This record gives sequence, C-alpha cells and structure tokens, in this order.
Amino acid sequence: MRVSLCCLCYKNFYEDEKLEGGAVEFSDYAPPPNGEVWLDDPPGIEWFCNEHLPAARALAYIPSQEALAELQRQFGVFPEPSYEPERLTWWQWLRSWFI
Repeated sequence: MRVSLCCLCYKNFYEDEKLEGGAVEFSDYAPPPNGEVWLDDPPGIEWFCNEHLPAARALAYIPSQEALAELQRQFGVFPEPSYEPERLTWWQWLRSWFI
C-alpha cells in the first residue's frame, strides 16, 4: 500500500508525523472482489497530503488518471524522489554482517 506518500507531491507521511492526508476513491475505483486482500491499493484509489486532498476530493467523480492530470495542471508537476541505495565501502559492508 502507498499510504505514506502523496501521489501528487510525494510528501512522506511516515517521515513527517505532522503531515496527514487521506485517500480518494475516484470513479474508476473497484474494490477487490469477494473480500480478497490485495498487497497494493486497488485501481482508482489514490492518497494525498492535506494540501492536495480537498482538490482531489472535488475531482472524485472522474477516473483517477484524468484527476491526476487535472491536479498536475492546477499544482504543477513535482519531481519524483530518487531512491538511490546507500553506497557502502567494502569495509562498511563487511562490518554490517557482524553488527
């Protein structure tokens, strides 16, 4: 699940306890059939920080991809964060096995 990230600006709720947000179920939302549990969010549901949540809720009547395009027109396109793994020296890597 992508609960900890705003799908528009990528603010991380997990790292910043003051940030809050919520999910919006767009018109293309389809819950898992027969009560199944999915590892990821079902299509049509997206998470937003409090800054973008009201505008996203106002667009809940259209499909999620159209809503995201409209929100990007309103707020701009935010750069995706890069998740480069931390590079360890040989000694740090070896030491990590024994700590």
